[in-house]
Amino acid sequence: MRACVTRVAGAVGAFVVMGCLVIAPARAEAAVGDPSANAASVGDARAVATSTPAPRPAPEPAPAQAAEPAIAAHPDGASPQAAMRAFLTACRQGDFAEASRYLDLHAIAPEERAAKGADLAWRLKSVLDRRAWVDVDALSAAPEGDREDGLPPNVEHVASIEVAGRTTPIALVRAPASPGRPAWQIASTTLTALEPLLAEIPWVEEHLPSFLTRDRFAEITPWQWIALPGLVMIATALGTLLTRLLRGPVRRLATWIWSDAGELVDGTRAPLRVLASVGLFLGLLPSLLLSVPAHAIVRKLGLAGLAVGFIWLGARGLDELGRRTIVRLTGEGRLDAAGLVRPASRVAKLALALVVLVVLAQNFGLDVTGVIAGLGVGGLAVALAAQKTVENLFGGVTLVADRPVQVGDFCRFGDRVGTIEEIGLRSTRIRTLDRTLVTVPNSEFSSLQLENYAARDRIWLKLVLGLRYETTADQLRGVLAALRQMLLDHPRVDDDPARVRFLDYGAYSLDVEIFAYVLTNQFDEYLEVREQVLLSIMDIVAEHGTGFAFPSQTIYTTRDGGIDPGRAAATEPGVRIEARGA
Repeated sequence: MRACVTRVAGAVGAFVVMGCLVIAPARAEAAVGDPSANAASVGDARAVATSTPAPRPAPEPAPAQAAEPAIAAHPDGASPQAAMRAFLTACRQGDFAEASRYLDLHAIAPEERAAKGADLAWRLKSVLDRRAWVDVDALSAAPEGDREDGLPPNVEHVASIEVAGRTTPIALVRAPASPGRPAWQIASTTLTALEPLLAEIPWVEEHLPSFLTRDRFAEITPWQWIALPGLVMIATALGTLLTRLLRGPVRRLATWIWSDAGELVDGTRAPLRVLASVGLFLGLLPSLLLSVPAHAIVRKLGLAGLAVGFIWLGARGLDELGRRTIVRLTGEGRLDAAGLVRPASRVAKLALALVVLVVLAQNFGLDVTGVIAGLGVGGLAVALAAQKTVENLFGGVTLVADRPVQVGDFCRFGDRVGTIEEIGLRSTRIRTLDRTLVTVPNSEFSSLQLENYAARDRIWLKLVLGLRYETTADQLRGVLAALRQMLLDHPRVDDDPARVRFLDYGAYSLDVEIFAYVLTNQFDEYLEVREQVLLSIMDIVAEHGTGFAFPSQTIYTTRDGGIDPGRAAATEPGVRIEARGA
């Protein structure tokens, strides 16, 4: 219970601090109600003043000084801008009697104007706060008003409000010159059209003390400042309760879909609680009846909370999925793929955060098109600068996907051999036979011709025996038959093929080839079988009375007979005669 109270108090404190920091400069927001309502129809505008053309659509709102306490009020309302500033300033200061001077009250009996004017000004300010926001800076500062807006000279369009499904314009009219009367006032026809809204003032504003409903700080009344932390506490409590009630059914449903999903649900409990609390807060927010800019600011804070919750939920989910994937891959012996899970999880978290932040920025009204285009160009530049790194990254992905070698495999790469110790995102580490550690970039390693000795199902046994030339044919036949039988009888030598053949007459031996496969993929076991076969060969050769040849040469010596003198004397005369004729 104490931990729950601590979390709620921390959430309230954080929200209040954020509200003071963000809502205080709410003057920069200046939202103008529903944009579609700002474009008042011609028929609605003609209701403002008799025989007046339709008001032009309200201009695109500029940032308004919504909470500016020191607005320069013109005492006589000499221009539409000065009159609206004076009305809003008086309302923010709680002087609704002064604010009533800027209302056209000629439709009210003179003896009732003082009593009803202040109440009407307060109700109008409440309606404007909840339904629209006046961009004072967009109004004309000229005494004659805006002569190019397509409206009569005595009418100025301020904003639009939807009443009973119909867009109603709020207009200022220029009053006849009169001592103590502002030159511009809010039209009486506007007040008449807004009567349904003016009569529906929220219950709390009518029944709470005036000091809680009339005064304002950052366009938020005292009772709203008090209710705001209370709403945070209620939403947090309801969110916590909701997640506890739904955790069991959701866990059973997730386990029914995927047997390992129960731990995933347990690991994401905290972010789900945050999302539920923020969602409930946003759902209950309209009950505070905040002004348009304050509601927009608080709603954006709530959206930011949702973004944080989604990023947190995604990070927790990816962590849990990564952990389960590592356990499964490790159990399957795929250590290389398991080593890439954590880096891939980090990349996925970053991508999720970027997507959520882009969506959040769009909801805040920011134009992210230029940012995305800039990121694309920047990403291209980074990719060109980090070309080798990208090649190594894709090389690592190729090694994991194709799996020519895995962690722990003994292989030949290029002209070297070693055991794979790690396949990372950038490089592969191999332990060589002399126990050194070789690091090869993945782009280079994946392009090498890799010979994976660990993938062998059998090991080839090939020997060439050299028997002495003194071996007779019958002895050789006996040796061949005995060797074949020895291979067939050995339990760890494959029978097909197990071949022994007289191969050739060598330079100094009779060559016999032994060709077979040892039924193992472990090199130590192969060496053991090879040793047994070699010893058996020595016994067979000795039993048949022959031996192994070794490199040797046979030299034959004789006496030189010299030149025959008789033949030489008989040949020389004939040679001389032939030489003269030539």
